[in-house]
Amino acid sequence: ADQARLELQNQLSAAAQEVELRQVFGQGKELKDGLDTSAASAKELAGQAGNPATTGPGLEKLSRQLAQLSSAVPQAPEGRAAKEQARLLASPVDVTSANLHPAHLYGRGMTPFFFSIALWVFGLVGYLVLRPYNPRAVDEGRPATATLAGWLPTALLGVLGALVLYAVVQLGLDLDAEHPWLLVALLVVAALSFVALAQFFRALLGSTGDLVLLVLLM
Repeated sequence: ADQARLELQNQLSAAAQEVELRQVFGQGKELKDGLDTSAASAKELAGQAGNPATTGPGLEKLSRQLAQLSSAVPQAPEGRAAKEQARLLASPVDVTSANLHPAHLYGRGMTPFFFSIALWVFGLVGYLVLRPYNPRAVDEGRPATATLAGWLPTALLGVLGALVLYAVVQLGLDLDAEHPWLLVALLVVAALSFVALAQFFRALLGSTGDLVLLVLLM
């Protein structure tokens, strides 16, 4: 019933607007016709004046001004075109909005931001506890093995931390991700990448690498 009443109100509003537009078009046409008649009368009066030297120039000027004013009035559409234009201008416009991923809680909207910060900080803190590589393995000529051995434990802890983080957000904030498995995969890839960057700066710059990681975090 409410929807039917709303549709009826929209139809009545559209009909009223169409009537007003048609009246405006009709008034514009009447104004143009009146100006054309005045211009023609002024020309005729200028030709019939007894003293053209005095009255003629003034009347001709008036005639030109009326003609300019008449040409400035927009031509109102006639017949079917007028009705169609009035109908289009009077038609109500419906706006439909849809939220594909509503965030009813403030924490939902900030989740991607805090995910990235948490994983980055985890990589930084991980190499405050663990060594980025084994110097003995490097001295023995096995840099690839030393790098992998230094990255793998921290990377596994980073993946575990990412999964725990997702579980906490999912259960605590009811994240309700559109594609949960893709989100988990993204968190795993981000954890592995951030741990690799943390290992690189820590191995290259030592304790100064921690400062660089903090600067990059900002």
